[in-house]
Amino acid sequence: ILVSIIDAPGEELADLLRARRIDLALSRTTSSKDIHSIPLFHDRLVLVGRLKHAKPIDLSIPWDQLADEPIIAMTSGTTIRSLIDAASAQAGIHLNIVLTPRLIPTALAFARSGLGCAILPSSEQFGSSFADLPQYELVNPNMRREISLMRLRSSELAPAARALAPHMADGHI
Repeated sequence: ILVSIIDAPGEELADLLRARRIDLALSRTTSSKDIHSIPLFHDRLVLVGRLKHAKPIDLSIPWDQLADEPIIAMTSGTTIRSLIDAASAQAGIHLNIVLTPRLIPTALAFARSGLGCAILPSSEQFGSSFADLPQYELVNPNMRREISLMRLRSSELAPAARALAPHMADGHI
């Protein structure tokens, strides 16, 4: 059995499912008539890195205080970036985005180098990938996302995917 892991933005994963190039995907929940999604967990956006201008209040920062901060935001087309854009629009600010990496480890490397603060999902802390950096909860608005296991509704899963899926989704697929 060959298991391949593809690290790709959520929109690309949905396209790969539709093209039948992958059997399962983990991504922000996509509601559609052709993709079946099983919610697995929720997370939120956090700011990771050393602040240059904003002053946190109890380890949280309102989005409207980020206008002057150098921000590392994931590239366009990622689910994280769509949440970042929605939050900044809701807060009525234009973010000073200085870098737009495609991968989270790259965003963390930029933040560790002091090039700005990265806006990342809190689920990244489960692996302690940014335990060495200051972290702040982003508020007003609080941006949450639901991560789901997704599969194409119209096709049967391959035997290996059918065996793996219940371990990922508590038997709900």
